[in-house]
Amino acid sequence: IHHVYYAVFQYMKYELAHTDMEPLSYEEQTVKAKEYRMGSHDFIIKEIRRRIGRLANLDTAKDFARDVRELKGDRIDADYRSRQFTLEESLACKR
Repeated sequence: IHHVYYAVFQYMKYELAHTDMEPLSYEEQTVKAKEYRMGSHDFIIKEIRRRIGRLANLDTAKDFARDVRELKGDRIDADYRSRQFTLEESLACKR
């Protein structure tokens, strides 16, 4: 679960840095997160959600943000709590 979440997170950071529309370098991502007094993960999720909302629609953007936040919560449970995930739960995180 840890690796799945961080793969998604790193991919979001990469996309922000390498998009043709309003690219945000890795350094700019860090600076903006601090400017907005947000954690880097929350900033990245919100920025991707904002961009999806502009390109697709708000429902798609909300669904994406919800799914990533749920995966983030599962990652926190897996890393810091004594929760045991079933095989099915682990595989669901990969979807």
